[in-house]
Amino acid sequence: DGPEQEKIEDIIKEHDLSARVNMLGRLPNKEVIEFYKTWYIDIFIKISTSEGLPVSIMEAQSFGMPVIATDVGGTREIVNENTGWLIDSDVTAQYLAQSIKKMIELTPEEQKMMRENARNFWEKNFNAATNYKDFYQNVLDFGWNNDYFLEGMKLPRKEWELRIGLYITALGPGGAERVVSR
Repeated sequence: DGPEQEKIEDIIKEHDLSARVNMLGRLPNKEVIEFYKTWYIDIFIKISTSEGLPVSIMEAQSFGMPVIATDVGGTREIVNENTGWLIDSDVTAQYLAQSIKKMIELTPEEQKMMRENARNFWEKNFNAATNYKDFYQNVLDFGWNNDYFLEGMKLPRKEWELRIGLYITALGPGGAERVVSR
C-alpha cells in the first residue's frame, strides 16, 4: 500500500524478483502474527519518521527477529546493539541497503545470538503473560502491606482487590488487549 507501490512493483518485475518478493500490503494483525509463525524472517525493518513505542517491533522481537529501525520516538527503548540496529531517521536508501547487507553478513553464531537476544529482551520487558502478572502481584503486595495506600483509596480491601483485577490490562501476542486477572 502507499504512493510508491506501483513503482516498487515495477522494480520487482524489472529485476525478476517476483519469486522472492511478495507485496502483502496491509494485513490484519492476526494475519501478520500467523505470517511470523509460518515463515522464518531474517530481519524486521521499521523505517519511520515518528513513533511512540512501536508494538510492531515488540511483536517481531517476540519471534526472535533482529530489528533495523529508525531512531525516533521510543524505538531506542526496545532496539539496542544486542537486538538490532538503530539508524538515523533521515536514512538514505544506500545506508539502509548497507545496514541490511551488514546484518545478513553476520556469522551464523552472531545471527543466532542476536535472535536470542531479541526474544529474551521481549520476554523480559514486554511479555504480557508474565510481566503484567508480576506487576499485578507487586501492586497487591504493596497494597496489602501498606495501610496508608489503602486508606488513601478509601476502599475496603475486598473492593480494592476487585478493582485492581478489573483495570489491569495487557497487550498479548498480536497486540490484543485483555484483562490479565479478575
